[in-house]
Amino acid sequence: MGTEETDHSEPEANSYASIAPKAQREILVHAVLAGLTPLIPLPFVDDWARTGIQTRMVRKIARAHEKQLYESDTKILGKETGRDENLLIGTAKKLAFFPIRRIFRTALFVLILKDIVEVASRTYHVGYLLDYVIGKDLHSTSSSEKLRIAIDDICRQADTSPVRRAFATVFEESKDLLGGALKEMRGWMGNAPKQEDGGPNEEEQPREVEALADRLQRAINVLPPAHFIALREALDNALGMKG
Repeated sequence: MGTEETDHSEPEANSYASIAPKAQREILVHAVLAGLTPLIPLPFVDDWARTGIQTRMVRKIARAHEKQLYESDTKILGKETGRDENLLIGTAKKLAFFPIRRIFRTALFVLILKDIVEVASRTYHVGYLLDYVIGKDLHSTSSSEKLRIAIDDICRQADTSPVRRAFATVFEESKDLLGGALKEMRGWMGNAPKQEDGGPNEEEQPREVEALADRLQRAINVLPPAHFIALREALDNALGMKG
């Protein structure tokens, strides 16, 4: 049997890899987890779970940069500010998918895919900018509230279509993995040791989530770096920083 080869060669100077976040893998894993939260069939529980996942993502990003954050700052950076109509999943739609069994093999998948992609893409962009913030120590010169507000504003206003299209393609081609990830995630979130914010175990996640993160990694690596450079520049401008 053949084995899949991973390219560990050095990236070209102008490739996306040269501006990729240090915590890239963790951000992608948490983007997948957050993307599944619209399928939680209880109102408000999906928001609670998404906040727990993004807070956990902040901890992982800080660890990747070998930085220490106060827990209060971690929670602020992990909680979305404001409201975004694109991320408001209607109760009627959520209840329509309860129970969720076999959803990924039916026409209903087309209806819910947009929500999965939207939430996963948004979480990735938030994680990307959080990685930039923590890597440049901006959290030590600006308040956590100011940073998260700026990040959310940029993610709502920016054209995130390059990442959304990449995520949509991967998820469409990975229905079995998505179905397995959702099944495992429900048990994992219910049984794993919890953080105070409700996020699950810090060290483990379903293997299907890891597999989806691998596929997303390959899709992200070929995107134009200009999209991500523009995000960084927008954040610098929002924080009043010179280039």
